[in-house]
Amino acid sequence: MNTPLPAPPPAPLPAPSSTAVPGLAVLPVTGLDEVRAGDDLVALLAAALHGDGPCPARDGDVLCLASKLVSKAQGLVVDPSAKERAVEAATVRRVARRRHGAVVTSVVESVSGPVMAAAGIDASNAPDGLLLLPADPDAAARALCGALRELLGVEIGVILSDTCSRIWRTGVTDLALGAAGVQVLEDLRGGIDDAGRPLGVTVRALADEIAAAADLVKGKATRVPAALVRGLPTGTVAPLGGMQSPASTVPGEPCSAPAQPSAVGARTLVRTGEGDWFRRPSLESVWQALGLGEDDEPIAAMGPEPDHVRIARALAVAATRRDDDRDDEDEQDLLVALSPAGAAPTVDGPVADPAAPGPVADPAAPGPVADPAAPGPVADPAERGPVADPAAPGPVADPAAPGPVADPAERGPAEGSAPLLVHVVPGGDDPASWMRAGARAERIRTALAAESIARPLPPVRVVVRGPAPAADRRPDPQEDA
Repeated sequence: MNTPLPAPPPAPLPAPSSTAVPGLAVLPVTGLDEVRAGDDLVALLAAALHGDGPCPARDGDVLCLASKLVSKAQGLVVDPSAKERAVEAATVRRVARRRHGAVVTSVVESVSGPVMAAAGIDASNAPDGLLLLPADPDAAARALCGALRELLGVEIGVILSDTCSRIWRTGVTDLALGAAGVQVLEDLRGGIDDAGRPLGVTVRALADEIAAAADLVKGKATRVPAALVRGLPTGTVAPLGGMQSPASTVPGEPCSAPAQPSAVGARTLVRTGEGDWFRRPSLESVWQALGLGEDDEPIAAMGPEPDHVRIARALAVAATRRDDDRDDEDEQDLLVALSPAGAAPTVDGPVADPAAPGPVADPAAPGPVADPAAPGPVADPAERGPVADPAAPGPVADPAAPGPVADPAERGPAEGSAPLLVHVVPGGDDPASWMRAGARAERIRTALAAESIARPLPPVRVVVRGPAPAADRRPDPQEDA
């Protein structure tokens, strides 16, 4: 048998054309009055960018303007009382909700493209009400770019920018919400770096970088809603073409082939769908996996929360039925055992609002941890997991810390402190009831583990405990009535 010869080394890849420039100039566009609904935005911008205006535009410049100018000119204003309905109408899907004091903010994938808080609806610099984002920012940018090129006689690009936060980073920056006549991505794959190594991954978000640079001379309190970025590499400003994405672009990926500058807009920069690595935060991902419907999901706070709030929320999540078993009457006995009111379990009834202050579980509750002689699969008492005994009287508190709840920033309980204890009581002694109790215990453990991702919870044990004899059970107030 002949052994094939090794393949020859690949020929060196040609170096990409250099994008280094001597320097950039970012120039504020001044002289723009407050834009109102119905104003001719093209005429207002052309007056400022004309040859004898305060900021004459040149070939190769990129005009970056706040998307709010388009929203104001198009009359995309709603009354603050209608914000919730406006966010819903501008939402493709909800990613998460977070509470900040009494205000709940929805983070959503917006009709306009990006994932943003409140679908990008904003009250800043909006004297007439809340401003909505343009439904198609790329189309709005294309209309502006074409009209300005015709009026000014110069080849410029247009970027509509908006402020947005970033994953794993504190603070906000401007990004390209819409773009026209601009190369939005610079694909460096296939070139070589300065050391001669081939580039196989790097695709620069050029339009976002330009938008961020322009924001350095714009401001929310300086009445400068637009800026010209000058000195960009040749080819950054591109022919004005259609806005459909190239056929070779993979959904959710920045691009799978060198982008055609005239064929794509800023929507190409949006990474959603199958390519979205962070489609939902960790808490919401676990809740969804546990079968909670979107309307059943609790709302976590934006900042750190006390341990008792997080434990109570985990119990509420674990007690919520899956969408696919809401009509399963066979599970009713377990739910009654966990929660007489059919809601989340607490010590003496349904779990209160997780945001409400108060204790969570009583480790000193009387009763055995687990009856070794009880029929069915009793959980290992040494097994660790999440939280609470619906049959145990009294509130729940950290046994190692009597008094108020510990500081939310505390990383965990004091060394050697006893774990909190949660009993899951089957609704009966039959095997099916014990199986459902075991499944519920695992839901509790999973929900508590989700709460521990961002910051560990105190130790919590979850055990399946046999139902107490009828004579020892506490009376049902509803039966007494």
